[in-house]
Amino acid sequence: MTHPTTDTALAHLENEFLSLKFLDRKDGAEYRFEAIDKRTGLRLSSPLVEIESMWDSIHRYEVETKFELVSTRSNESSAELFFRTDRSRIEWSLAVELKGSEFTVTAPWASISENRGSQFRLMGIRPFPGLMKSGEVLVVPLKNGALIRASLHRQQVSDRLLIYGQQERWEDLPLLPLCGMYEEGRHGLAIIAGDGECDTQFEINMAGDGTGSGGFSFRYRYI
Repeated sequence: MTHPTTDTALAHLENEFLSLKFLDRKDGAEYRFEAIDKRTGLRLSSPLVEIESMWDSIHRYEVETKFELVSTRSNESSAELFFRTDRSRIEWSLAVELKGSEFTVTAPWASISENRGSQFRLMGIRPFPGLMKSGEVLVVPLKNGALIRASLHRQQVSDRLLIYGQQERWEDLPLLPLCGMYEEGRHGLAIIAGDGECDTQFEINMAGDGTGSGGFSFRYRYI
């Protein structure tokens, strides 16, 4: 079905553990994702997706946040949402499956199409950017895992690295395909990178106000 024009749920996956909503945009705002852990009361919200593209003719690197929802497919436990960007006309989908207390997110290779491939190339897809935000502890995949207490960091810092290692960052070679956040004694979120059709990149951003966010993105090309 095609997406409605009101601010409603494009798809809603729910079981006894989790509620996942994919929300339509309203008044030009972005599509959004909302997750609720029914056991702990943890509520998380973020934009639904971003992509990174390269404008080949002028070698310009862009983060694209303006796109249209072409169609959706969903049932009680899974949903797939198909998108097309406004500028580059790149097409892709996000597929989400809810199983027990976990959910998986993939960008199926068969759904990706570079319709203006002579001008624009897909570099990466970032699902749920900023979803893993915390004012307490971030778990990052350096070596066999490291903890960052966000409240102690008062400078704006960002970094990104491949979780399976890259030559220029060999001294920080990550061995743990997991990142997360938690608030002590309350709740948390863990993200595990599984096998896929692309590289996985960990990204962290410290806001400078005692909060930080992290997460994984799917990488297809590099500058």
